Amino acid sequence: MQEAGRSSVERLYVGSTFCSQYFLRQPRRVWREAFALCRRLGVPATLVVPVFSQKDLAAGCERIDRLVYGFGDVVDEITVNDVGMLAFCVERYGCSVNAGRLFSKEPRDPRYVRLFEERHTVAIPALLTEVFRRGEVRGIEIDPTHAALDLAPLSGLMPHIQVGVHVPYCYLTTGALCELASVHRPVRQKFRPNAPCSLECARCAVGYELPSGVRMLRWGRTVLFPNHDCLISEGEEFRMIVTPFDALVRS
Repeated sequence: MQEAGRSSVERLYVGSTFCSQYFLRQPRRVWREAFALCRRLGVPATLVVPVFSQKDLAAGCERIDRLVYGFGDVVDEITVNDVGMLAFCVERYGCSVNAGRLFSKEPRDPRYVRLFEERHTVAIPALLTEVFRRGEVRGIEIDPTHAALDLAPLSGLMPHIQVGVHVPYCYLTTGALCELASVHRPVRQKFRPNAPCSLECARCAVGYELPSGVRMLRWGRTVLFPNHDCLISEGEEFRMIVTPFDALVRS
């Protein structure tokens, strides 16, 4: 926490937004240590669930079961990133469910300078409007996609919704192919979607700097960029979700 510039936290996010293999292949020891840290700090945990391919769906559901029921004393909410898993978790578990950052489809490319000169009004994705109205989903997570984010209209329309903003890195794109996981494979076996891996992303990241000065980071199958200057509408409550990529890269 100190390396990330935080002296305290109110909640830990455990899991993965972007990669089913990262979620499925973490050793049990890592999960135990993460939830033990929650107990030691006296804070709850949010279990973050990625999108699973059909071949990994059963294993993914089994892993979620094991984590939610095995660590129910600390896991009090789940963040999901697709409609199928949202329905599954709402029906199966008694904890709060959030709509993760993959539901939001706003433009987010740092090479388009105008995006970072604009104030963006945050809205509920049309696909989820009804489930939010019914109260099945308690929160929504978004990225710092513009120069500023205006939460006021959303807070006025649905004051019961908890908005979480991921800072300081915004994800640009993600997919099913992992370059790092393919490096050591024979040519004919490279770049297979959702292929098993050895968690190469936990040991390596790739940085890019464009001629314009824009910096980007490839972490596993996802490309992100920092937007430290994004402003959140003043006076609106929101949850700040810090992913300390800067600290990880320095180390």
